[in-house]
Amino acid sequence: MSPDWFWFWLVLLKWVTAQMQQPLSPDYACSTDRIVHPEIGGLQILDLLATNMQNHTFPALPIWGIDKTYENMNFCNVTVVYTHPGWGDSIKVWIYLPSQDWNGRFQATGGGGFVTGATTDGGHSSDTTSDASAWALTSPGNVNWPLLVDFASVAIHDMAVIGKAITESFFGMPPQHSYFHGASTGGRQGLMLAQRYPKDFDGIIAICPAINWVEFIVANLWPQFIMNQLHEYPRGCELDAITEAAISACDSLDGVTDGIISLPALCDFNPQTLVGKSFHCNGIASVFTSAAAAVADAAWSGPRSSSGGFQWFGIGRDAELGSSGIGIATTTCEEDGTCKGYPFPISLDWIKLWLVKDFNFDFSTITHNQWDALFHTSINEYDSIIGTSDSDLSEFRRAGGKTLTWHGL
Repeated sequence: MSPDWFWFWLVLLKWVTAQMQQPLSPDYACSTDRIVHPEIGGLQILDLLATNMQNHTFPALPIWGIDKTYENMNFCNVTVVYTHPGWGDSIKVWIYLPSQDWNGRFQATGGGGFVTGATTDGGHSSDTTSDASAWALTSPGNVNWPLLVDFASVAIHDMAVIGKAITESFFGMPPQHSYFHGASTGGRQGLMLAQRYPKDFDGIIAICPAINWVEFIVANLWPQFIMNQLHEYPRGCELDAITEAAISACDSLDGVTDGIISLPALCDFNPQTLVGKSFHCNGIASVFTSAAAAVADAAWSGPRSSSGGFQWFGIGRDAELGSSGIGIATTTCEEDGTCKGYPFPISLDWIKLWLVKDFNFDFSTITHNQWDALFHTSINEYDSIIGTSDSDLSEFRRAGGKTLTWHGL
C-alpha cells in the first residue's frame, strides 16, 4: 500500500471511530427501524414500536414497590408484541432503555395477584387489576390454558429473553448483570425463574413469594367456609380483639414484648377461653361469641378434610384476620348489624374460574365434601403448572445465580 493510501485510510478510520463515539441523537437511537427484531425460538414477533420519552414522569406505584414519583426521565420505550405460534396468545413486553448513562444492568419486575408484571402483560392485562374473569376461560367450562401457562411462568421467561435481546440491539452490548425483583405473585415468579429458567437472571429478589399456590390459595377461604357452615359472620372488631388477646398471651414468649409472636409453636392460646367475656367494639361494650372464636381458630389451624385430615397450614395468631379488608376472615357489616363474609377475591376467583370453571358459582353453598373435592382438584390439575415448590436450585447455583427471599408467618 502506498504512503498516500495509508494516510487516507488512517484518517478515515479516525473519523469513523470519532463518529461512532459520538452519542446518537435520542430520536435516531430510539428508532423502530434501528432496533433489530429479535429472533427467538418458539416465539413470533408481531410488532415492535420504539418511542422516545423525554422529561417523562413516573408516578408512584406502591403496588409495584415504587413509593415515590420520578421526574425528568429520558429513555426509549420499546414495546414488543409477540405470540407463541399455535397458542393464539398476544403478549406485550415493555423495555425502558435509558438515553444516557446506562450502568450495564438489566432489571425486570414481577406482578401481583393475577397481574403478570409491570413490564409484561402476560397476554391478558396492561393495567393493575387482578380481575381474571376476562381471560381465565376460553368459554364456559374451558380453561384458557395458554394464558394460564403464560401467567404461571412462560411470559416472565419471555420477558427476560426479549428484554435482553432488545437491550443488546439498542446499546450494542448485552447487559453485564441481570436482576429480577417481585413480591407475592412476583415473588413466586422469581423463584419460578430460579427453578425453571436458571440462566435468565444473575440475581433474584423474591419477597413473600406466593409459592405452594395450589394449596394456600384455596386454604385462604377456610375461615369463610367455616362462617358459611355456622351461618354466622363475626364483626371485624371482634376478630381484632381476639388477635389482641392472642398477642397479649404469647408476645413475651421470646423474651421481647414487641407486638409479634416470634415463637408461634409455643403459643397455645385457645380463643374459646374468651367466649362470654367482654370487649369493646368501636366504643360499644360487647361479648365474645363462640362463632368468632371458631372462625379465629379455623384461621390459625388451617383447613381440615371432612374426615379430619390435614390439608394446609393456618396463619399466625398475630396476623391480620380481617377488619382492614385484607385478612382471610374479612366480613362486611350493614348499619343494622347484619354481616356477611368477604372472601379473599383472588382465592375466590381461583375457585370459580379454574376449579369449577364457572364464574357464577356460589361458594357459600358448598358442603365439606365439596370443599375436599375443590382442594384436591386444585392440587391435581395445577400443581405442575404453578406450584413453584421445587427446592432444588442447584442449576441456578451452577449458573452463578443468587437469590434473596423472605417470608412472614
